[in-house]
Amino acid sequence: MKTLLLSTAAALIMASGASAQTTDSAYATDGPYTLGAGYTNLNAEGGNYDVLTLRGGYDVTSNFGVEAEALFGIGDELTTIFGATAATSLNYGGGLYAKGQYPITDAISAHARVGYAWTKFEGTAGGVANSREDNGVAVGFGGEYAFSGPNALRADYTLYDYGNNGQADGWSLTYVRHF
Repeated sequence: MKTLLLSTAAALIMASGASAQTTDSAYATDGPYTLGAGYTNLNAEGGNYDVLTLRGGYDVTSNFGVEAEALFGIGDELTTIFGATAATSLNYGGGLYAKGQYPITDAISAHARVGYAWTKFEGTAGGVANSREDNGVAVGFGGEYAFSGPNALRADYTLYDYGNNGQADGWSLTYVRHF
């Protein structure tokens, strides 16, 4: 599964770079920089975590860019194990990505990304605290809709593969500003 996802992401990124086009779409005329903020639902460590997501990016061409993301957990996930309540949370995380993108219309584009991500989880059960940092390859895909000039909404999915520590699935919805 991991090999298939990585191969697909790499092929999409390479294909998007090879088919570079000059367009008059919002993605080509609003500038190469992006900033975004939004919400991610991250399913990891046996829980669903609410996450504030911040992203910044630079479009090298209309079909290839790079981006960084920061993740900040919002609240705790409560779980009962053998009658004891455990509280776990995603403390913070981040990632660096190469992103292939393809304008479909003047207002809609699709993208795929591959990179490296890390997260720190914390938990408390029965008065005992523990934390764990996970890192590994992350691949994802999604789309963006420019609804008003440089303003856009972006929806995407990212699979975080932490090797022996498991995987996490992230579904995001973010506001993006091109400048």
